[in-house]
Parts: sequence; C-alpha cells; structure tokens
Amino acid sequence: MRVLLATCLLILVTGSLGKQLPGAGVRHSSLGLLPENTVVAVGDTVVLRCGVTDPEALHNLQWTEFAHTPAGGAISSNQFVGAHPEAARYRIIYSGTDGETGEYSLEISPVIMADGGTYNCMDTYAMFPDKRQHNLELTVMAVAPNCTTTLPFNSIVLDEAYHTNDCMWDYSGGLAPEMDWTGPGVFQKLTVKTETSVWSGMQFNVQYAMDTLFHQCDTYFTDSFLPVPQDSADNVPTFRYSHRSTTMLVHWGPRYHEILPVKQFYDAGDLLFCTADAFPAADYRWMNMVTLEENEGQTWRVDEAWRGRNQSIRCAASNNIDGTLYSSNVFVAVNVNALTTPTTTTPATTTTTAPAVSECRDLSGSWVSEAPTPGRLCIQLDLDNYGALTGLFTNASDSYSLDVVGRAQANNFGQVGLNGIHPYEIGVSSFIGECHRCRGEEQLLVNVVHRVKGSTCGVPGPVQYTTVYNFRRSTVSTHCPGFPANPM
Repeated sequence: MRVLLATCLLILVTGSLGKQLPGAGVRHSSLGLLPENTVVAVGDTVVLRCGVTDPEALHNLQWTEFAHTPAGGAISSNQFVGAHPEAARYRIIYSGTDGETGEYSLEISPVIMADGGTYNCMDTYAMFPDKRQHNLELTVMAVAPNCTTTLPFNSIVLDEAYHTNDCMWDYSGGLAPEMDWTGPGVFQKLTVKTETSVWSGMQFNVQYAMDTLFHQCDTYFTDSFLPVPQDSADNVPTFRYSHRSTTMLVHWGPRYHEILPVKQFYDAGDLLFCTADAFPAADYRWMNMVTLEENEGQTWRVDEAWRGRNQSIRCAASNNIDGTLYSSNVFVAVNVNALTTPTTTTPATTTTTAPAVSECRDLSGSWVSEAPTPGRLCIQLDLDNYGALTGLFTNASDSYSLDVVGRAQANNFGQVGLNGIHPYEIGVSSFIGECHRCRGEEQLLVNVVHRVKGSTCGVPGPVQYTTVYNFRRSTVSTHCPGFPANPM
C-alpha cells in the first residue's frame, strides 16, 4: 500500500510540472527570449518578456525580483504566481505552441515606485552550456519632472535680467536617467544625481536675441552603465521626455539715448530730434531747463525767443514694462545765434560768389526736369513727423500722375527716398534721390526703378531702369497747386 501511495505522489508531482524530471537522455530547454532593460512611469502597466526556446522540452522558468527583496524574492514558476507579497499586481502571460518559443512574460500592474530594480528570469532545468538565466533593470520614473523657473507667468522679461530654470525627476532602479538643457544664448548648467532623483538646472542673463524663444530640458538614457555582466541586458532603454521653459518676450528700457544734431551754434527754426532704442517704444518729453518750457513728442524746434541766449535742453525718454516705468534723460547745450542788425552805413557794392557745393534747403515745393528725362515733381515735407514726405509725380507727356510717399533725413535734405504705385496696374516705381546746391542753384538728381506685375504665377514681372531725372526748382507756381511755395 505504501509503494502504491509513493507511486501516486510521484505521478502527481510530475504532472504538476508538466514536464519530465531531469535524467539521462532527457531533452532540456534554455532561454531563447531574453528580457531587456525597461523604463516605465508610475501607475502604468509593464510587461517584462522572457521565454524558452522549446516549450515541449523539460524546463521550469522562474521570475525573481530584487527590488522589494534585496536578497531576491521568488515570483513565479512557469505560468503560476507564488505567494509573493506583491502577488496581486503580478501576472504571467504565457504563449507558445509545439515547436515554438514558450514565452512566460511577467506583467506588473499598476507599477509603483518601489518596483524599480533588478529582475531575474531563470530556467532552472537548463543545463550547461545552455542559457539558463538573464537579468534586467526596471527603472520606474515619476509621471513627470518637477520643474521651476524664475521667468514670469506672462513671459515678459527684461533685457540683461538674471533668470534660472531647473527640473528634478524622481526615479527608482539601477539605471539613472540623463538630463540636459539646450536653447538660445550663453548659459551655465549643472546636473546632480542621487539614487532616487536627478536634478538639472541652468542660469542665464536675458539677451535680445532670446525674444520669442525658450530653453529645453531633455531627459533620456545612455549606455553609461556599460559594461555589464555577461548574463545581464545591455540595451539602452527607449525613453525621451522634453520640458520647455516659458517662451520669453524680451522688453527693455530706453538705451542709446541721444539728441541730434549736436552743433556748437543753432539757428532759430532748427529742429532737435530725440531718439532712444526701447521696447515698447519710448514716449518723449522735452524741457528747457532755463525757461522751464515743456514739449511732448520726438522733435522740438528751436524757438525764435531763444536767439542770443544759451539754453540747456533735456529730453526724457520712458516706457512702461509690466507695470514698471523705465526712463532715461539726456541733455544738450543749445546756443542760439543772435539776430544780426544791419548797420546804417551803405556798404560798398560787392559781388558774393556762391559756394561751389552747399546743403539743400527744405525740399518742399515744385521741381521740374527737362533733361535727360522730362518730368515734374511736387513735394510736401513734414519736419515735425520725422521727415515724412508726400508728393505728386507727373511724367513729361501728362499720360499719368502718381502719388508718391517717402522720408527725408531729419534736418538733412541731401538724401530722399520715394515710392509710388501707378494706376491701372501699370507698375510700381521707386525713386532714389540726392540733392546738391551747386553755386546757389539746387539740383535734385533722381533715379527711378520701375517694376511691372508678372502675368505668370511665381514668375516676377520685368524690372526697368530709367535714366536720371535732373530736377531744378520751378518758378511756375501752377505746377503744384496746394503744395507749399519754394523756400526763398
């Protein structure tokens, strides 16, 4: 009776394993599907793959973890999960048919931070030199990094201001991620690693070129853990995460502030021009520090009442950046020539020869060209509006006239640029001119570049070049009705 009972127990044990016990002449399986290093986020599900080459050969595939149990905690035997403390989150996914690989993959769901560590897949029945076991590293990452910045929520940053960005990412497991900052400008960065977290930070001073740009922190894995033991996975886990900092909108207060022109002596009627580089654009306010007169705007004309007196003029430029007022002041000494009173004596008759070359006066008025190309040009120049220029151009045959717009330099009439669009899609013309006062006579030399709209999509129309217009002041007032008279 005892012999029969022992025989039944032997048959029961053999049947529970589903394979023959080891013995001479028994065919053994070995590991064929090797597990790989893997990265997973807390709360997700992960499947660690492992399998034998021949599911019909004798084998016993076991999973062991070294994350919760440093000395090693057995999880499963073939398809069955044992009495592990985390067994409720473990499942063996089996697949395999006769003659194909038998896969006994370990599923962990949901993943917790403490799951990070080493896992071992072993076929306890495989015999040397067959592959018996293989280790992998499971790295568990927090769902996202914890990133902070000194950049403001509204993205408005002051040029040259100091700011920082940093990110910290908690993890568990034997493989630590890399973190690196990239982006515009020059900056300093630092990375600190521990067994449970990686911190990476950077610091920089805002530059104008950073406008509308951002910095980026990339998290990834590298092969820095190599070399590894022979029975351990050596693959680099596939993982990439990018965190973008706040997009910067760069503003700055007034700088490169100056008053032009700077002269030793000024005449009544001269125009002072105040300029500063600022964003948002600056507002300008003037003050005569002697008379306490004030004026708003970017220009101020030297007053007739200042003749013969030395004035000190201040221009204040200011703008508002995110509720803070930024300002700059610049001063200029304005010594105004006195009005010359003629003497009662009759001077001897002399002939004054006009200089060979001198500056042109205000370009406003009527101009006529006879050669090399005939035409008429009427100009209105607004010196209180940064030299804005409007006008009317008429060709020699009066076949068309076109309005032109442009700008002249402040208090300098030697150069001028105009543009005009012809009616009925005849084309667009650009006028480039320079004015010379030759022995008292003003000449306005103008080149015109003319372009016609193309008739084929994507093919530009032809560009035509004219000869030079040689304009001179006109004495006929009817040429330009509604325009100012020529200056005397």
